[in-house]
Amino acid sequence: MIAAVYCRVSTGGQEKEGTSLQTQEAACLEKARELDYEVPADHVFPEVWSGADLDRPQLTKLRELAKARSVQAVVCYATDRLARKAVHIAILAEEWERRGVSLIFVTEPLDETPEGQLIRYVKGYAAEVEREKIKERTIRGKRARAQSGKLPAGSHARLYGYDYDLGTGLRSVNEAQAYWVRQMFTWVSEGLSTTAITLRLRELGVVGPTPGVVWHKSTVARMLRNVAYKGVTYAFSQLRDVSEDRLRSGLSVKRVRTVIRPREEWVEIPGATPTIVSTELFDAVQEQLDRNRRRCVGKVKREYLLRGLVLCGECGGRYRGKTRGKNSYYVCGHGDRIVKPVPCNNVRVPAGRLEGIVWGEVEKILSSPEVVFHFLERRQREGKSCEYWEVKLAEVGARLGALSKREERLLIAYEFGLEREQVSGRKAALDKEREVLLSEKAQYERQLAVAQEMRVDFDGVRAACERVRSRLGWVTQRDKRLALEALNVQVVVGRESLTFRGVLPVIGDMVSPISRCQHRAGHSPH
Repeated sequence: MIAAVYCRVSTGGQEKEGTSLQTQEAACLEKARELDYEVPADHVFPEVWSGADLDRPQLTKLRELAKARSVQAVVCYATDRLARKAVHIAILAEEWERRGVSLIFVTEPLDETPEGQLIRYVKGYAAEVEREKIKERTIRGKRARAQSGKLPAGSHARLYGYDYDLGTGLRSVNEAQAYWVRQMFTWVSEGLSTTAITLRLRELGVVGPTPGVVWHKSTVARMLRNVAYKGVTYAFSQLRDVSEDRLRSGLSVKRVRTVIRPREEWVEIPGATPTIVSTELFDAVQEQLDRNRRRCVGKVKREYLLRGLVLCGECGGRYRGKTRGKNSYYVCGHGDRIVKPVPCNNVRVPAGRLEGIVWGEVEKILSSPEVVFHFLERRQREGKSCEYWEVKLAEVGARLGALSKREERLLIAYEFGLEREQVSGRKAALDKEREVLLSEKAQYERQLAVAQEMRVDFDGVRAACERVRSRLGWVTQRDKRLALEALNVQVVVGRESLTFRGVLPVIGDMVSPISRCQHRAGHSPH
């Protein structure tokens, strides 16, 4: 019989007795030999990963092996080496048992009696509590380290332009990188923008903070605002906000974002970071960046009628207006090499010509209000409102939430001795119910999207019709914009044609050749 071995530690330096990867593997192999299991060399899965996550690379490979019924047993050193959460242990145990795979622990037998399941649940709970304690102790230790004048280890300790010494908790200047940091600050003081600096760094082939990854504008902007370069160091200025979304299989996906802590929670560490740029230069650069931002916000060379209404038929991005000299264009937002190192190469379209084509078609339709309103009223009668589908989506969402709670209760019941056959039957019924609900949800989402497309502001359309009829020849830019928004008009730019989308007759998915107004992106002022 074939067995697989799974070993796990949370950190690469974890060498506690009986928990290092090597000692776990040796104990598991010995246990497998005792029970007459053969363990091929490629059936050992060591992993350095948090036990709080179920989505782990090596564990996933092991689960795939068990799913293919290529093993008859999984040997693990202890329950907390398999997972830190009791629910996760139960998920794996039930999954493997269903496929005829035995789960064996070295330190204790996996007793399938109700009493044994209760012990396993308690031990899993205790491991989860211990993890929270470790997390709290780690945070407390980092804060004490900061208060003693040492920079806590972690990703924030390592900063471009410096080397970090874990022992002393201090940064030292990396002269090769510091040269480019000084150059960046100097370039800003000479009038270069963050965009120009980013492109210059790329052209010069400067290795960035992450080797193999090109410089990005956001990286440059963040560095130019970092007070560490003038010798000021703060710890605990940021907080990772983690939320979890449940998935069907019991896994969860973490969504992490960084938020700024309240200023009073920051801990200053004097002397932890040497100066690369002077305070005078740093402050001058901040003023210049502020001026650049204000100038950029206030600078409007042209009012683009189709702003936000033009989509790229190649990459799905949104087109934006761009003025170069006396000429104005609509260009794909993903066609800028500062946004994407490999930009979208779709065509650019002269703004005046595109706006003329679009408004010419819309004006024809608005000149016949009786046709417009007859069409709108018919579509409204034929379809249900957005509010109707939103209510249906809320209902199915509530039913999915209740279903998840029933699954949790079933899992707990299994932990406390409910027969596996009963659990399997109920779980299969719940899975079938979830499949039906998810199908309903997808259908309601499609119907909502259609209803949103059909939803029209009748008063807005009526006002647009009246304006067009009463002001033929001198309709203002604002009048046109209100009409386009009221009609939900969108333009999709392809390489050879324009596709108009809206909720009105004739304009719906109407295709117009683009040849009379196109320019290739390769010749655009990107």
